[in-house]
This record gives sequence, structure tokens and C-alpha cells, in this order.
Amino acid sequence: MTSSAYKKVMWGILLSGCHLIIGTKYQFQILPAFIGYLLVWLGLREINAAGGKPYYEKVETTALFVLAVSGAGWIAGIFFGYYTLLSEVCMMAFYLLEWLLYADLLNKSVKLLKEQNRIREADTMRKNRMRVLKLFLGVIVLYGVEIVFQVLADMDIFKTNVTLLLPYAVLSLMLAVKLWISIFLQNLSRYEITIDKKD
Repeated sequence: MTSSAYKKVMWGILLSGCHLIIGTKYQFQILPAFIGYLLVWLGLREINAAGGKPYYEKVETTALFVLAVSGAGWIAGIFFGYYTLLSEVCMMAFYLLEWLLYADLLNKSVKLLKEQNRIREADTMRKNRMRVLKLFLGVIVLYGVEIVFQVLADMDIFKTNVTLLLPYAVLSLMLAVKLWISIFLQNLSRYEITIDKKD
């Protein structure tokens, strides 16, 4: 049961990074990120229902909050646009919220693996966990740089081709980070994890 639930979380993380915005005057997100977060939340609910509450109860609550914020951001984007300065600053704050979600998810997964006596898998995840989280923070900083360059370009203070390239770099790196995290969850979904239910 936990195997299929981890797969839901894995696919949810991947889908959350695959959103594409189309349109200039009227913008619309193809495959909105909140669909991915819905899968993440449903997967975590299944894991907790199978007895994973000691590990993932807080993570499930955070995932629900991320889902709600993402859905609100999608609706706001339809009406106000996805590329305004306010929406980009809000997106940066959202990335930090996402970072907290993934950090907690990976930390609890390492703890669970250790308690399941899967020491080798736990050590591998523990070593890679900080690398992926540091990379995620690096992408957030790069996104902040992108916002600064965009503001300078909009004010005709400083224009460069970097301004055009940075959004693609940020999106590509963010997708790479989410792919890396998804691989962790794929590894967890390869076997059934026995979780003792606790009242």
C-alpha cells in the first residue's frame, strides 16, 4: 500500500514542476502546479492512513497548505498575470515554502528507513538530501537574481541577454531538483514499507 502512495507523491512532485504558462495579455497555466501538489497530499494521506502518522503527519499538513497556496496562486495568476513583480516575489516565497515541505519529507523518510533497518538506503538518502536541498536554495537565490535583473530591465536601467536566459535556467534547474527528489521517492516505492499503526 505504501508503495503506490509513494509513487503518487513522486509523480506529484514531478508534475508540480511541469507547468507551462501560455499567453501574453491573457495568461493561462497548462497543467497547473496545484495538480501535482494534490497528488503529493493524497499520497501522504495514504501513507498516514497506513500507519505513517508518526513520520508524515506534519508533512501532510504542510503539503495541504502548499496545495492551497498553489491553487490560490493559479487563480490569482489568471486574473492578474503570472509575470508581475508582486506575483514573482510571491513565487519566491512559495519556493521557500516548497523547500520546507521537501526538507521535512526527506528528513522523515531518512528516519523511517533507519527504523525499518534499511541502513544503506537511509545513508544514501541522507547524503544526497543536503545536496538537493542546497541546490534548491541555490535555485531560489538565482530566481531572486532573475527578479532583480527583470526590474532593472523594466526600468531601462540595465538590459542584457541574461535577463532573457535566466527564466529558462531557473525553470530547468527547478525541474532538475524536483526530478532528483522524485528519484528518492521512486526508491522508496520499490518496496513495501511496513508501518505499525498507532492509535
